[in-house]
Amino acid sequence: MPRGRIAVGTIASRGGVREPRLPCVFHDRSLDWTLNRVIRAGLARAVDLVVHRPLARHVARLEASFATSVGITRRLDLAEVERAEFGLTRLTAGYAPALTLIRLLCGADGVSLEPTAHAVPLSGFLFDMNRFFQRLLSRFLRENLTGGRVEDERTIRDMLAYDPAANPRRQPNPRLRPDFAIFEGTKLAMFADAKYRDIWACGTPIEWLYQLQAYAWAAPKSGSVMLYASAEPSAKEERLFVRIPLGETGPASSIVLRPVPLARLADVVAGAGHLFRAKRKRLASELIWGSNARAIG
Repeated sequence: MPRGRIAVGTIASRGGVREPRLPCVFHDRSLDWTLNRVIRAGLARAVDLVVHRPLARHVARLEASFATSVGITRRLDLAEVERAEFGLTRLTAGYAPALTLIRLLCGADGVSLEPTAHAVPLSGFLFDMNRFFQRLLSRFLRENLTGGRVEDERTIRDMLAYDPAANPRRQPNPRLRPDFAIFEGTKLAMFADAKYRDIWACGTPIEWLYQLQAYAWAAPKSGSVMLYASAEPSAKEERLFVRIPLGETGPASSIVLRPVPLARLADVVAGAGHLFRAKRKRLASELIWGSNARAIG
């Protein structure tokens, strides 16, 4: 039996069949190729990330179904996904949505408020809300804050430093990176963090307070602010004084937990005209300087 498709053109070019065999065109079909390997590796990564147990079991079963016929790529990264996307054809176009999800898993991507070279178009709501909330606040404050300036993720250097005599692995000094650095004119005033968690309703994790205390010590005014998303109409600003135990003296510092009223934020962002511009400036000033702030301009 011929294996594959009989190469009629080859037979004609030879002037007919002159030997006891037929030239054929045959492609060995195997499931173990680059595209399926990327899909399997993406499923394996998704199993580690999924929180919903029934979904995690389903994804694990899908990944196991590949195990008998498909190897797994040794390193799954954005470059590998891009190679798989570049190799898509009309016959393999159905893989495109799965590769988009795997790209998100590799790059921890989501919604960006700024155009980027590696943007991933999404039709649903698969993204990191903490990151989205930080970027939303950053843009809102940069566009509306008067009497101050916001700089994203400014690194705090030299606050922690290894002892040269006790650093056998020659580790670089750790660097803290708060979400926002707040400037009054050209002078640094304080640091702030953004959290997509309603602290008024759900409480504050203690490790977040440790982080804010470090930022307060590093700030010229010995204070730091947490801006957290809240849908509670009754949510109000809270302030913690950091006290030195055992009667020791030290610099006074404070931590402010300040709610970002989501309904009000949505209202002022959606509105147009001079009135809503004034409302945006007012809210931006309140978020940074407190409820007694007076918007400038």
